[in-house]
Amino acid sequence: MPIHITPHHLTLTAPLETLVREKFIALSRINKDILAAKVILRRHHGTDGGPTFSASARITLPGRDLHAHAVDGDLYAAIRILANLLSRRLRKRKTASMNRTKRAFARRP
Repeated sequence: MPIHITPHHLTLTAPLETLVREKFIALSRINKDILAAKVILRRHHGTDGGPTFSASARITLPGRDLHAHAVDGDLYAAIRILANLLSRRLRKRKTASMNRTKRAFARRP
């Protein structure tokens, strides 16, 4: 699965890239249908409490894509929150798909 990481107003370090890749490879274990992932990491300036970081992602799947966005004062925490959001959404999508399949087979005579 190709993972595209785009940093905005920050430097993409090796540990940061490793963390993102580990989290998104773990997502591919939940759903094998993932085609690609695009991750955008941002540092927001101008806040009174110091810098705020955000992480947003788009996972390309057959059918509709999944999107998520997370904000935190720590970039690593924002990435972890983002991965948790996406894993919940992938599990929900997978469960819904399995339920649709079960209903389809139950209706057959």
